[in-house]
Amino acid sequence: MKKLFFIVPVIMIVGLTVCLKPARDNVYDPNNPNKAKICGIVYGLNDLPVRNAEVFLMQDTEVTDTTTTGDDGYYEIGGIDPGIYKQVARAPYYVSWECEPESLPAYADDTIDIWFCAQYYDFENEATGTVQPFGFDTICGTWAVINDGSGPEHHSTPNVYHGEKTAAGPTLALLKNSGSDFHLETKFRVLNSSGSGWLTGAVFGYHGDALNFYFVGVTHLGITLNKRINGVDSTLRFITNPFMLETWYDLTVQMCGQNITVYADGKEMNYTDSLPYSGKTGLWVENLGGQALVNFDDVIIGR
Repeated sequence: MKKLFFIVPVIMIVGLTVCLKPARDNVYDPNNPNKAKICGIVYGLNDLPVRNAEVFLMQDTEVTDTTTTGDDGYYEIGGIDPGIYKQVARAPYYVSWECEPESLPAYADDTIDIWFCAQYYDFENEATGTVQPFGFDTICGTWAVINDGSGPEHHSTPNVYHGEKTAAGPTLALLKNSGSDFHLETKFRVLNSSGSGWLTGAVFGYHGDALNFYFVGVTHLGITLNKRINGVDSTLRFITNPFMLETWYDLTVQMCGQNITVYADGKEMNYTDSLPYSGKTGLWVENLGGQALVNFDDVIIGR
């Protein structure tokens, strides 16, 4: 009996020790000594690598690690404890990218390439007077970055992109990273000094001349979708909806294959074109009699 009383406590102690200090061979155990690694390349809208992009590794809202891409767009984060993480990537002039949280076990060596889907221009870092801010090519008319304290968002610098139509012909600035299928968002405000025939909005399908393209226009009467064919305009859709001077409005235009969708001031317009144009997208200011002055802000171009 004495031997029995001696053996049982020893067995119990050994069992408790095993429970208190389990072997770290579970690949999802945060204390597993074998760590994980992720790496990849960050790409922009033009499918070229993005340098100086920041890649963050996060658990919930806490940043656990970060790195910056090199000239080749490559990033790498190693020594990661097993757990559930999400990645977030940021770069100047791009809309932030992030993925859904996923389990990252020990021994993992994952390659995760990142594609930014949209560029964002708030003009905060552009000097006033800049004619061609980053991402834009001025084709015709008068353009400049100016201050506008009435801006639709609370930016650190109240800069906007200002377009003027004061002479014959339109005023056009094209976005460099735009193509056939796209998603464009912008905020705009028509200034009080504009004449009664003001017209503003976006062009797309523009491929090097002023003879063939689409135009989404906002006037004091409503929203119009036009297609210019060999220099002759044809109205595809029109929605009556008054737009006021000195008021900020949202405008969204997107094209996917043959389908065109427009949103402005809560109104939606759809059109399907069996022979769609292919080309770039841009901001447009026009006036059918007199001058037109328009401020644009928070421009987003994506695909």
